Parts: sequence; C-alpha cells; structure tokens
Amino acid sequence: MTTVTMLLARRRTALPFARWRPVWLITAALVGVVSAVTIPNALEWRARSPYVETLGGIANRSEGSGHGRMVQYRNTLRLFSAHPLLGVGPGNWPIRYADVAPSSDPSWAFGDPVPLNPWPSSDWMALLSERGVLAFAAVVLLGISLSWRGVTAAAAGGERALDGAALLALLAAVAVQGLFDAVLLLPAPLLFVAIAAGALLQRADGSAEVIEDAPRRRTVVGVAASVLLGLIALRSTTQTLAYVVAGDGRELRRLTWAARIDPGSYPIRIALAERGACASVRDDAAAALRMAPSWPASRAAARRCGVSNR
Repeated sequence: MTTVTMLLARRRTALPFARWRPVWLITAALVGVVSAVTIPNALEWRARSPYVETLGGIANRSEGSGHGRMVQYRNTLRLFSAHPLLGVGPGNWPIRYADVAPSSDPSWAFGDPVPLNPWPSSDWMALLSERGVLAFAAVVLLGISLSWRGVTAAAAGGERALDGAALLALLAAVAVQGLFDAVLLLPAPLLFVAIAAGALLQRADGSAEVIEDAPRRRTVVGVAASVLLGLIALRSTTQTLAYVVAGDGRELRRLTWAARIDPGSYPIRIALAERGACASVRDDAAAALRMAPSWPASRAAARRCGVSNR
C-alpha cells in the first residue's frame, strides 16, 4: 500500500520521494530475505521450512496452534456473552477464563502454578472479553477515524501522501497481527504503535508546526510523561528485583524477601504457599487465592493451609 501510494504521488515536490523510496523499500526487503537464507546461525530447526510450517499451524483450525486458538476464541466469546457491556475488567481474562474453559482446553496446563498465559492470543478477543462492547466499539471507531485521515492525506498528494500511506500500513499491520497475537496488550509494542501513529498523523494532517508555537504545553506534557514513565519504570524495577532475589525459587528465605519486595506477584506468593510450612505461609496462600481464586494451584495451596476464599 505504501509503495503504491508513493509511486502514484503526482505533485512535483513528491516526485523525488516517489522515485527513490520504493527502491529502498524493495532493496531492504530483498536484503532481508537473502540474509535470512544465506547467513548461518546456530538454530537447530527440525523442519526444512519452519516459518512456512508456523504459518500453516496458525491457519490450521483442526490441530496444533490454530486449533488451540479457535478453542480459546470460542471460549472467550462465551465469556464476553456473559459480560457483554463492560467485560470482566482489564487484566481479568486469565482469572475468569476458568468459568468457560473445559478441562480439555489446550490453553490450560492444570499441573502448573500459572496454568495459562496472562492474555488471550488476540488483541480483539482481549478487548471484547475484558472491556466489553462499548470499549470495542470505541476502538473500532478510533481506527476508522485514523484510517480516514490517512486516506485523505494519501489522496491529497505531495509528501502528505507518504505519511498517510505509512499510517494506513501501520494500522493495517496492527489490526491483522492483533487477530493472532497480543500486540496492543503489551507495553512495548503499544508505546511504539502510539508514538508512530501520532507522529504520522501529525505529519499527514500538516499540523507539525502547531506544536512549535506551544512551548508551555510541551513542557507540561513532557513533565507529565516523565513522571508517568518514571512510575512505570519503578514498578518494573521492583518486579525485576523481586525475581532476581527469588532466584530459582528453591530457597524459602529468598522467596520471602522477594514477596516483601513485590507482594503483588502471584508466582512468588504461590511458590511460598506451596513449599513453606502453613504456619508461616498462610498469608501467602490467602494472597494467592485472592489473586487467582479459580486456578487449581491457588485452591490446592489454600486447602492445604486451611484458608477460606471468603
């Protein structure tokens, strides 16, 4: 889409871009393909064409990864149908998934303390089940609005056409990849998509110079963003430090210190609840049960130490 738009740009100021940018795009794609095929690596693939098999597995609804996704999507839609308006709440999909998942669901690993991923294998399924139809409709309308502005910029010609086409390509990639994996659910790709979409939208609208006249606004936004990112970094640091202190999880003393650093970590609290003496880990068993009341490991630890879920 981006390459076609650049080739069709008609204004004189855009002709240089239309001439050399598609060439660079095609060249980069060819270099990537040749490098992937020819450069040796230490990966021991079992298949002759692992990428082709992976793609086929995702598309295969009868077995493997594709079948697992279909089962998970069907159960997630059942969860959405039970809570259609506002969903089960952000981050609650893995907690409430047990309400609709049968014991034969391949997404579940009943013998593990953490029996499934913290998010479904689809942004759209997560949005429906956790936030409901209102939030889903709002996101769809936002995507349509951004796409329309990208189409308008692409049709205007000139350098705006390039930015509009890039915005459309970004939105299309995010929408398609979000069907099969978690993209906007994760902080890093979400930040990348938000920054890229905002920058491209600003250039496509031709409004880059408006920000130049608002230094005070930039200062306020910069300070607010710095504070927010600082808090996020602090939270991430405490989580990482807790796992470093916990080590391999075999020493109860280290697990106890890790739980003090990050008391909201389910894996650390359930590890204590499963291995420690009930007299000293009853609080950990209760915390694990509160965080995951439907998971087999938390229920088993609560029963072992006589903890009630009331």
